[in-house]
Amino acid sequence: MRFLVLAFSLFVFVLRPASAEMPAGEQELRAAFADWFVIQIVDTRTGGALSEAHRNMDGTNQRNVPVVFVDAGHAAEFVGNLPDADQLEGRLVNAADVYLESKYDVVWRVPAIEGAVIYYISAPNGDPLTAKIKGALKILAFADLADAQTFKRSGEERFSTPEVPIQLDIQPLVISDIANQIVSGSLNDLYVRPSPTIARWAAQRDAGAVLMKDYETEQAEALKTLGRASE
Repeated sequence: MRFLVLAFSLFVFVLRPASAEMPAGEQELRAAFADWFVIQIVDTRTGGALSEAHRNMDGTNQRNVPVVFVDAGHAAEFVGNLPDADQLEGRLVNAADVYLESKYDVVWRVPAIEGAVIYYISAPNGDPLTAKIKGALKILAFADLADAQTFKRSGEERFSTPEVPIQLDIQPLVISDIANQIVSGSLNDLYVRPSPTIARWAAQRDAGAVLMKDYETEQAEALKTLGRASE
């Protein structure tokens, strides 16, 4: 069991080695998480990133564990409840960087009720569906449940016939488990598709947004556009 306390800690990331010097498991993880960006909440006054203070039940192994958010809306909701929201940046970081530089110890904050999971789509025989990613067939995993549901419906429409309807299923994957499996070499050819909210936040950052509280959902942006049009 672990005890935890929220805190902002200053994490110093070291330069990673050239690809040829990386262990095979690390290379696999960087390939699987290549486009999977998540959000760290960073205090603009100190540069410290949100962390949780963990220790074992017996009080040993005390450490600060970085906290990252898989979904931008979830991160904005979290920050909005804090008194210093005006000082908290939503910084985009690569999931593999955080995982490896923290020595495999990360708190993954997700909206899912199942816990810290992502998803894949399975065929009727239980095999995971694959997709061609950057020229190679990969097991496609989704950081966003709604995104996975959209792909599931699309796949069912594509593979079904009037005589033989196809039922696909969405399966959860525990993030820490799959990361460990990739690094150990027991899981290969996975690719994680980030939440669409991450791309929205990246675009908003490009337009000048910095504070996480300023994130606009698709619905909020649509309402704002509608309001301008009605003026």
